Amino acid sequence: VYYDHGVIHRIDGPAYIDHNNRQKINRWYKNGKLHREDGPAVELYYKTCSGFDGYEKIYYLNGVQTRTDGPSRILFDPQTEQSKRICYEWTQDNQLSRTPSEGPAQYIMEGENILLRNYFYKGFELYDVYSKKASLKTQFLNMLILMKCSVYSYLKG
Repeated sequence: VYYDHGVIHRIDGPAYIDHNNRQKINRWYKNGKLHREDGPAVELYYKTCSGFDGYEKIYYLNGVQTRTDGPSRILFDPQTEQSKRICYEWTQDNQLSRTPSEGPAQYIMEGENILLRNYFYKGFELYDVYSKKASLKTQFLNMLILMKCSVYSYLKG
């Protein structure tokens, strides 16, 4: 961990580095806040229970989860060799947000299949015509998938 005058801070690389046999965590901080202008401020690489490589990348500027040129959070979670799940989230000012004409603010894909898509704008969930077509079983599975994505963020702190 790198500090400057008692505050976690580093300009030329990650200020927090934790590498062990199951995971690698790199976090960039500027003046005590997650911050990186040329890439994700949080990088987590890990081995799944099945032994596959997964990762999560989160973009922050001045402590705010945000990104203007793509998703601010990407989670690649390989369940098996064939089942490779990716979760994308677009945020502005720590809130799920994306102009609906550009696509969903949150979606989960497995291969070429979209398992879940949610439209948010400035933190407010918008109606998605596709969700009406999903069966109750599909909606329940989507909820579990989202919970798993959230659990990874919570556990890694």
